[in-house]
Amino acid sequence: MKYSIPTILLALLTTLLLPGCTDIEELEIGEHNAEYAIPLFTSDLSLDDVISNRVENTELSVDVNGQLTLNYAGSLLRRSANDIFNFTADFLPIEVTDTVFVVSNEDFEIPGSIDIEFLNLKKGQISFSYTSDIPQDIIVNVEIPQIVKDGVSYTNSFSSNFDGSLPIMGGLIGDNIAGYQIQGGDTLLTVKYDAILPDGEKVILPSFLVILTQLEYEYAEGFLGNDVYDIGRDTIEIDFFDNWEQGVINFEDPKIKMTAFNSFGFPLDANFFEINVVGIGGERLALVSDAIEEGVGVNFPNISQVGETIRTDFSFNKDNSNLIDILAIGPASVEYELDGEPNPDDNESGRGFMTDSSFIEVQLEVELPLNGYTFGFALRDTFDIDLSGNENVTAAEFKLITESAIPLGLEVEIAFADENFNILETINPDGDNQLIGAAPVDANGVVNGVTIKETIDSFDATRFARIKNAKKILLRTEFNTTNSDVPQLVKFNASQSVKSRMGLKLQVAN
Repeated sequence: MKYSIPTILLALLTTLLLPGCTDIEELEIGEHNAEYAIPLFTSDLSLDDVISNRVENTELSVDVNGQLTLNYAGSLLRRSANDIFNFTADFLPIEVTDTVFVVSNEDFEIPGSIDIEFLNLKKGQISFSYTSDIPQDIIVNVEIPQIVKDGVSYTNSFSSNFDGSLPIMGGLIGDNIAGYQIQGGDTLLTVKYDAILPDGEKVILPSFLVILTQLEYEYAEGFLGNDVYDIGRDTIEIDFFDNWEQGVINFEDPKIKMTAFNSFGFPLDANFFEINVVGIGGERLALVSDAIEEGVGVNFPNISQVGETIRTDFSFNKDNSNLIDILAIGPASVEYELDGEPNPDDNESGRGFMTDSSFIEVQLEVELPLNGYTFGFALRDTFDIDLSGNENVTAAEFKLITESAIPLGLEVEIAFADENFNILETINPDGDNQLIGAAPVDANGVVNGVTIKETIDSFDATRFARIKNAKKILLRTEFNTTNSDVPQLVKFNASQSVKSRMGLKLQVAN
């Protein structure tokens, strides 16, 4: 469960107020009128206390200086080597029509922009099948110069005897080529063979097939293309403005942070099709930045860092985008979509690499450091209540004293309502509803004092009788930072606290 700062402070306020709903029946002591002064609670709650005690799996972080930051992380978008370079696992049979036969990349499912210098196989088999229509014994020697192991080209030799019937058939099924290297280029493979009769004459066979199956690579090197591929799209939900009714809030230095982890060994750009902030009212505003137009360069391991993963951090912020302006609508979510463009400079002379376990992961995070200002920022919430058991109370007086070191004032309207939300009575209807005052701050927005507020509200028998049938408490809370009419930026800190004590004076009849 995630809690925003307004939700946390509203919870804190609820913690201050709702313990006042004491079961008054425990105070019955006879048939007479009596007055009781009851201390309800004393509390000293810091923002850090509220976070640690009330927030499960919070995305509200506290740095070494106590600075509070809201973090909303998106999904981890991942693309693997197989997503980017789907090297054909099973080649179609290669029909060799001459004793020297060239196979090019275009003959198979290798992207046209990829120029492999070499590729190490961790798995694979090669098979040969041939026929001869000459009624003589025959020996067939084959060499494939581009399939190399320990510096030596792949070779094999077969012999077939004439047994009186034609055609003569021969070959080999499933020779293991794991551990070999395919050395590519414009030519993928060259198949050379000699078919030799007993007198030494070389002939061209009417049928000669080479079949490569179950190929799996573990390392590829060369120019690995510039074919753009999809990384993904995502929506980051933001709950800061849940229950928002009205008002303005400004963050001093918000960010949309991109973190990328890349183990592909070639230049790569993360290209954003769009980043949109969607408001709580359905408005959709586009993030504008040169980085969206140009792409964000992703760091990559060099040739001496094979197997390593390199991190890239990039932020859209107030200096390189219109982020502050579009967050002012009260965001409900951030939507984005991006792709990856390898070798964006199209430098085909540049060498890159990938392994079978190479990947790229990209994650976006909305970071809202709680330095800023707000005014007229209002929330609504509802709580259930039951006062039906307090028939013997004839009058009550609530007294709340708060000492706040938080630079945020809370003006609260508290109403008691029936099950149909009809308002029966309100607390302090004619008085100051700022139950917690904003702490004073210096010119830099740092708290430098404490604001003390005292609130007293009396319920006579008539007023108290009106709320005995209440089923709901309706809270409308308006937040204003210190000097928000300027407005002045203020700084929130986890150690900032509100001290409070509340008493209840009762008149009870039996």
